[in-house]
Amino acid sequence: MTPAEPGVDDGQITRRRMLREMAGKYAAISLLFGGVYSPFSIDVIERIPTELQESLIAFMGFLMAAAIIGAFELSYLRTNLDDKVQRYLAHWTKFTLYSSIMLLTQIGVIALQIDNENLIPVLVMASAPIILALIIYDFWDAIRALDEMGRL
Repeated sequence: MTPAEPGVDDGQITRRRMLREMAGKYAAISLLFGGVYSPFSIDVIERIPTELQESLIAFMGFLMAAAIIGAFELSYLRTNLDDKVQRYLAHWTKFTLYSSIMLLTQIGVIALQIDNENLIPVLVMASAPIILALIIYDFWDAIRALDEMGRL
């Protein structure tokens, strides 16, 4: 088998391409979160009666746990990264899970701050590292998969 000519796409994923795709995924999540989720969810959550907030937060906890388990279970190590369809399905699945986690976190912060606005900084400080850790894990998982393939 001869190596591909420079600039010719041989179908194999490279580190640069994978990181570019992942950066695009997180840019899309940020746009979706800031442009669609936030304006819509803030208004809706602020109108929820106080007596329903406890049930809402409990239900969100179950959804959040499911999404986080899904985010950790879906590994790029178990994906054929050279197959564009498999790789993009993995990206889209993680996109869906991570954007849901961010939305659920925001809903929780808004629901809890309705009773006490002083909680916002504490909730953000508690939530931000978890979201950051999920994103770092996603990049680490991709780099680990590329390393297993000998692409680093």
